[in-house]
Amino acid sequence: MSDPELRTNARPLRPSAHVVAQQLGAGTVLINLQTNQIYELNRTARRIWELIVAGLDRAAISERVTEEFDVTSEEADREVEHLLALFEAERLIADDDGSSH
Repeated sequence: MSDPELRTNARPLRPSAHVVAQQLGAGTVLINLQTNQIYELNRTARRIWELIVAGLDRAAISERVTEEFDVTSEEADREVEHLLALFEAERLIADDDGSSH
């Protein structure tokens, strides 16, 4: 892993300011207030969102997913990166320095 990748992985993530989360029964939805898009989260995505809200970085999120969902670290890394890429593409998360993805 290169130095820029290490810095990116170590940087805490946070929800974008224009995104709200709402629990509906057993599920969670995210609402992008800029686009009015609604995203329904499954159990794994909901847990990853909770870890983002808690201020964890990518590596810590992957570690928690490995522990909590009984998957290999490779599977967790793949799933976390996939979901974070989706969150970034929809501008649902920002780096802790304030830059929106």
